Amino acid sequence: MATATDRMSHDSDTAAGATLPVSAELGHVDRIGHLMAAAFASNPWTDWLTDGDHADRQQIMPRYFSQLVAAVWDVSSVMVIGDDVGAPDAVAVWMHETATMPPPPDQPEAWLGQLCGRHTNRFHALDQALYQAERGNPPHRHLLFMAVRPPAQGRALGSTLLYDQHARLDRDGVPAYLEASSARARALYLRHGYRDLRPQPFRLPQGPPVWPMWRPSEGLGTGPDD
Repeated sequence: MATATDRMSHDSDTAAGATLPVSAELGHVDRIGHLMAAAFASNPWTDWLTDGDHADRQQIMPRYFSQLVAAVWDVSSVMVIGDDVGAPDAVAVWMHETATMPPPPDQPEAWLGQLCGRHTNRFHALDQALYQAERGNPPHRHLLFMAVRPPAQGRALGSTLLYDQHARLDRDGVPAYLEASSARARALYLRHGYRDLRPQPFRLPQGPPVWPMWRPSEGLGTGPDD
C-alpha cells in the first residue's frame, strides 16, 4: 500500500558522478529495502519512529522500506546506481506526476501494526503529517526516497541520481517535490535548485523537523506560489 510515509530523502554527496542510473527490478525490492535501512540508520526520522531503539530499528526498517517501495512500484520510477543492479549502491524512488497519493486512514492498518508493533502510532503519525504537507500542490514528480549505502557515500551517487531525473523533468516541464529529513539533506537539495515551501520546517509530534521542498522545472515558474 502506498502511504505518505514513503517520503524520506537522505544523501551526503555534492557533485555529479560518472556512473549512470538504470531502472531497478522488482525482484530486487528486498535488497533495496535493506539499502534504504542502512542509509537511514542514523537519520532523525528513523530514530524518532523507533523511539531510539536500535534493535527495533534494525528489525523493522528493512521490511518497512521494502514493502513501501513494492506498493508504489507501478506508479513510480525506481532508479539505482551500482556495479550490480541487484545490489545497488544508491536508489531514488520518484512517484509519477499522474499518480495520486490516497489519504491515510484514520487508524493504522493491520499490516503496519504487525510490522511496527509498539511503534505503530509514530509510523502512522508520519504518514498523516507528510500527506498533509504535500496535498494542494500543483502536479509534480515526487521524490519519495533517495538513499546511498553508507560505504558508497561521498562518491556523488545521490547527486547523479538527481541530475538524471532533473534533466527529464526539465525536458518535460515538470516540477519536483520532496520532504527533506535532515538539515544536511536540505542543504544538498538547495544546491540542486529546490527551495523551501515554508518559512520554517514543521515538526513531527514531539519529533524532528520536516522541510517540504519544491524545484520548478528549469525555465518555468511552476510552483505553489506562482
